[in-house]
Amino acid sequence: MNVSSTVVIQILIFCVTGVLFWNYVIVGFAATIDDPNHSGKTGLMLLPMLPVMLVFIVMGEPNGQVTKVLSLVPLTSVSFMPMRIVSMSVPVWQVGLSLVFLVVGVYYVRLFAARVFRPNITLFGKEPDWADI
Repeated sequence: MNVSSTVVIQILIFCVTGVLFWNYVIVGFAATIDDPNHSGKTGLMLLPMLPVMLVFIVMGEPNGQVTKVLSLVPLTSVSFMPMRIVSMSVPVWQVGLSLVFLVVGVYYVRLFAARVFRPNITLFGKEPDWADI
């Protein structure tokens, strides 16, 4: 099986950027959890698995409209765009647009995580509710 270096580089870029994105999401939610044994928000740590599971549902149609849209959304592009890149020839503009959206998503999720982490690190013994977040 021959895999071009362009495909490998594109997938690596999406993987690294996706890890950054989801790590910032998890940092933001983890900062709101005082005690993981008694928190109702601990289940949110499993959120990054959702796009991976969704890929298996639409893997048979990598050029479908739903797959195209989900490969552009930062929450799901980490899983959907590499699947499309491996399955078919994706137009360069779609790969570029998806990567731009993902990088912008990383920036804003990082801001969210910092804004949530900073005040919540000083709340000892009190877990903030959804309105405080």
